[in-house]
Amino acid sequence: MRGQPFGLVRGAVLAAAFLCFGLPASAGTPDGLPAYLREMQEDAELTDVAFADARHGWAVGDRGAIYATADGGKHWRLQTSGVACRLASVQFLDADNGWAAGGVFYPYTHTSRGVLLRTRDGGKSWAQDKGLMLPSLKRVKFFNSKLGWAFGESSALFPSGVFATDNGGRTWSPVEGQPAGGWLSADFLDAHAGAIAGRDGSLAAIRRRGLQAARTPGFGPRGLNRMKFSGDTTGWLVGDGGLVLTSGDAGMSWQLPESNPTTRVGGDFDWQALEARGPRIWVAGSPGTKVLASEDGGKSWQAYATGQNLPLYSLAFADNLHGWAVGALGTILATSDGGRNWQRQRSGGTRA
Repeated sequence: MRGQPFGLVRGAVLAAAFLCFGLPASAGTPDGLPAYLREMQEDAELTDVAFADARHGWAVGDRGAIYATADGGKHWRLQTSGVACRLASVQFLDADNGWAAGGVFYPYTHTSRGVLLRTRDGGKSWAQDKGLMLPSLKRVKFFNSKLGWAFGESSALFPSGVFATDNGGRTWSPVEGQPAGGWLSADFLDAHAGAIAGRDGSLAAIRRRGLQAARTPGFGPRGLNRMKFSGDTTGWLVGDGGLVLTSGDAGMSWQLPESNPTTRVGGDFDWQALEARGPRIWVAGSPGTKVLASEDGGKSWQAYATGQNLPLYSLAFADNLHGWAVGALGTILATSDGGRNWQRQRSGGTRA
């Protein structure tokens, strides 16, 4: 009896690792995925979306789901990722070269392991770096085929939870900094500077591969869920409880925008999704009934109805008019007029 708890823990850890790193081939579907996993991916929660141009886009999420479109979202097709764990981030430099990142948490051990996928053919095939020893990743960002950043959970070996690469992700160097409880959002001005925010309300600036504490006090237990830079030094940050902040000094300090957007919708929204293009900003979250938008750098805000209430977790715009939002139950929404009107392009959730 004394050995039973260890056996249970070991079995749970092995099962988690098997699902994420050792997905078996099966004749259940034409692409080799087990039939049960294909069905589960149909309504998997989508966590991130990216477009290389107005036609080519990708959305990733739970259970290793990767959806792709080559016609601006008229048709979304499931790609074979080769993993069954949560993917939290996707980025493409062009219509061919991209990365997806995420990870698996091991039950009872308070540890995690990161997953990094790479494609050079638009997602027709994804290659996994099976030698990756980083903790679970929340976001990945590349500036070219070699220079990139990643961040996510911290660990005893990697206390800062922030990593940089100069060889396309073959190896990663940990960034120096104080131990963190796990990061939720970050963005980068260039390959040497950015800012980052955590689930415990912590904030830091990234300068020359080191973390500097931001001059803005923390926000307690409030989650700081998405960050985006839209100019030389201008940044935006959204979080729980209707929080919207802006920075004019590349993330060293944060403050409320000139006009408070909560006057449009109240403070009952937990903002999860954010996009910024110059002075244009879009914000969405939970519930997903509204998308906030500003065309003048936050001086004024408008709230537009989405026609649905499922939570939205990521926004991406290919230009000032064409944008997409993804979220719970495989939901993908699209707009062609800058966010004023939204149409559903796909959704799962039809099974009980």
